[in-house]
Order: sequence, then C-alpha cells, then structure tokens
Amino acid sequence: MDRSIAAISIAVMVLALRPMPSHAAELVPYRIAYIDFSNGPWGELCVADVMTGTRACLTERSTGVDLTDLAWSPDGTMIAVQEELFTEDGTNTGGQLVIVAADGSSSLPGGLPSPSVVSGSARVHGKPMWSSDSTRVAISGGDGILIARVAEGSHASIPLGTMSQLGGIAWSPHDGRFVLGAVDEKNDRAAIMRVDPAGGSAPQALISFEPNSVGYGTFNNISFSADGARIVFTYAPPPPSAPWSGAKSQHWVMNADGTGARKLYDSPRNDGPGMAAAFSPDGQHILFDGFSGDVTNVFLINVNATDMRQVTDRPGGSAGGAFSPDGKFILYGDYYGDHGSATMALVPGQAPYSPVRQLFWAIGTEWAPVAGRLPPDAAVPTPTVTASATSTIVAAETPEPTGTSTGEILGPNTGSGASSERGSWDEAAAGVLAVLGAALVAAGSLTSRRRL
Repeated sequence: MDRSIAAISIAVMVLALRPMPSHAAELVPYRIAYIDFSNGPWGELCVADVMTGTRACLTERSTGVDLTDLAWSPDGTMIAVQEELFTEDGTNTGGQLVIVAADGSSSLPGGLPSPSVVSGSARVHGKPMWSSDSTRVAISGGDGILIARVAEGSHASIPLGTMSQLGGIAWSPHDGRFVLGAVDEKNDRAAIMRVDPAGGSAPQALISFEPNSVGYGTFNNISFSADGARIVFTYAPPPPSAPWSGAKSQHWVMNADGTGARKLYDSPRNDGPGMAAAFSPDGQHILFDGFSGDVTNVFLINVNATDMRQVTDRPGGSAGGAFSPDGKFILYGDYYGDHGSATMALVPGQAPYSPVRQLFWAIGTEWAPVAGRLPPDAAVPTPTVTASATSTIVAAETPEPTGTSTGEILGPNTGSGASSERGSWDEAAAGVLAVLGAALVAAGSLTSRRRL
C-alpha cells in the first residue's frame, strides 16, 4: 500500500511540475495591449493574456518618450501608439506615430522594422485609428488628419480648412471613410463630420451642436458598432456662462448616416469630456462612464436609451469599460486601491458582473480584436498589484437571442470560452495536482509512521 501511495505521489508531482506550454506559441483569445508605468515614468507598451497574467513589453521605457494612447490593427498583428517627445528640460517637441508588431517580431507584416515611426517629422496627437483592412492609420496632425500607409512607410495629410479642435476619429468598418469631431468655424457649430480620405467629396456634417456665448462644445471617444450601422460618441457642451468651469459629458448614439440620434446619458457634474462609451460586440448595448455619487463607475444601457444598469460599484471609482470581442468579459480601470492610480480589473460580461478580479497597473488598455500570439519572452512577472481574494473569473454563458431586448448581453457565441482558458486551466490543474500530491505524500508518511 505504501509503495502504491508513493508511486501515485511521485506521478502526481511530476505532472504538477511539468513545464507549462508556451503561451507565446499558443493563440491567446484574450489579449490586451496597455501602457505600463510600473517601472517608472514615460511608460512601456506591453501585451498580456488577462486569463493567466502572462505578459511582455514590446517597447522599452525611454526617458523623454511619453506613451499616451494606442490602438490594435483589426487583424490583431500590429499596435499603433502615439508618443509625445520631451527634451531634458521638459519642453514638449511634438508627437509621433509608431507601429509595433504585436507578437514581438522584429518586422511588421508589410516588411518595415518593428517598431517604426510612420509619421515622419509631422507633429501628431490623440488616439490613432486603423482602417478596417489594417493598412492605414489616421491620427490628428497639424491642421488636419495624417494618414499613414503602414506597408509603404508613407504618409499624407488631409487639410480640414476651417475645422479645428479635432476630437476623436473613427474609421467606418465598410466604406473607407472616417468620422471625427470638430469645431466647424465656417458654419459656426460643433459637429461630427464624415471625411472621405480619397478626396472624392467635401466633409459632411452628420450631427451638429450650436455654440453659446461661452464657446463651442468638444467631442471625445467616437466609435462605430462592429457592423458599421451605428456611431456612439461623447459630447461636452460648453458651460452656460463664463468663466469656463469644466463641462458636462453627454453620451450619444446615432445611425451611421447621422439620423436617429439619441442622448443616452447627461452627467450631473461638470467634470469635463474625458468620459468614455463603447459598444457591446452585438451593437445592441453600450458601456459608458457615469456618476454614482461623487465618483464615476461603469454603466450599461440599450442603444434605444432604455434599461440602464450599473456594472461596477467601486468606492474609488472606475471608468473605461470595454467588452472582450466575444462579450464574455468586461475590462475597466479600477481606481480603488493603494496606488492612487488605475489598475485594470476584469468581471464577467453578464449580471451580476462579479466577482471582480484585479489585474495590474496600466493605462490606455485595449482588447485585441482577434486571437493571436504573445511575444516569445512573455512570462508571469512578480505582480505589481495583489489579486483580490475573489480572483476566479468564469466566462458567462451566452444566452440565445429571444427577439426582445431584456438588457442582457446577447453577444456572439464564438465557442472560444472553453479553449481560451486552457492556459489558466493548466495552471489551476497543476496547483490542484501539487496539493493532491503533497496530501498523498503526507498520507503515505502517516501510514508508515503508524506501522513503525
């Protein structure tokens, strides 16, 4: 009996201690890109598997290079990041657009080295946005929009004349045009404009807002639904009187042609236009930042502006909620903790939106649109944030559509849930096997002692 227990113990411990499969070699369904400041200011562009914590940085922290915002290419192979450059005395010398291979390769799919600056000497700023075919990136630059063609390493600017205060760019998934928020000084309005980068037509106002005696409103966070049928955006109207004391944030949704506009949320506080909104994968629901008391938290609402519900309830506040591509998880910035800054947190994509799993310190987080590979050197480093006691995340089952809006998330079922958690399952299984092995060894030892 002792020999049997010892043999089982050894076999179990060998299984538990066997090398885990390389995450870099596997397709990872739940990748994210983010900017990491855990090693100090200026930041590093990193990618991670949120299920296992396995991660790697694609750029090294560099003094005077401040990473600000990023965007995945729709095919999941590249990440565009906007960098602000500073001299030793702190003078800002402008921004540049950089493209990096998401799997850590030394070259981009088109042949350019990775990373590559694709904006030349032009000063650019704001969030970069990819065309649906992953060949071009649009970003605010100079007096217009800079369009970089990644495979060619070239760029060109689209002048926008009397339009200024550009805020947010979103490329249509289908027709090769993009929309942006701007102040149209010629027509004395703030508007969401549709722009044809081929130059075939003049910019067209899809929706406009009149100014008041204080000034114009501004736009933030414009995006299309996955099918291109709708646009969600955040508008900050000017305050009713001077001096300027901040602005309310309003979340709006409309059809892609500008019709059917609905106001989803009007904030009760004048805390500026930094709030965000994002579609669910099925395009029928929208996650948005809203106030609960004195702090922001993440809410969910139907696109017809009904059935609003609160997703997060964090005492220090939370913001920037975004669904995973399959709708099974929600990632957001959690301001509740000891760091005084945001950590990423993860919850299931359906009510009751718990348990909360804290991940790690980061900003500018964005889900990869498709599964892909992590860099070969990806690993689980010493955590900078301790996971909460309720850190186990179980993907919610995707319900079958019923034809009526119930407020539940009816995201597409990609079938990736079970296999996507293979890495975390292997680690969990290894831990269980190790404990089991230790228990069997202890049992064998106790049996031997009794017989002595």
